[in-house]
Amino acid sequence: MSKFKSFSLVVLVLIAVVLFVENGFLSRDLKASKADIQAKSQEIAQLVAVNQSMEQTVAYLEAMAERERIAAEQADLARRSWQARASQAQLQIEKDIANANCADLLIPGADRWVYYNAASGHPIQSNTD
Repeated sequence: MSKFKSFSLVVLVLIAVVLFVENGFLSRDLKASKADIQAKSQEIAQLVAVNQSMEQTVAYLEAMAERERIAAEQADLARRSWQARASQAQLQIEKDIANANCADLLIPGADRWVYYNAASGHPIQSNTD
């Protein structure tokens, strides 16, 4: 064999060794990249699950706030209705007793009066028969 062929063979072997080593490094980098991608994918999946859970919590809290708002509106409406009835009753009582001369006399219209139990807040109809 000639020196040129031997030299060419050595060069080819060296190139093959360099390529083999380079392939090993690239394979190692590829495995590391795959592992990193898998870890990031798992992290993304976990964050998506947390986000969905938070969305559900926000939706639940918004629904609760809406129910509370409706309940507050209904309570306010009931309070206003009660106040209107109480004012009406007060005016009727004042009208009924406007002409009273003596405390021993029966008061006209007293049978329409409604008293409220202070402890329970429930109405008690007057019985003056």
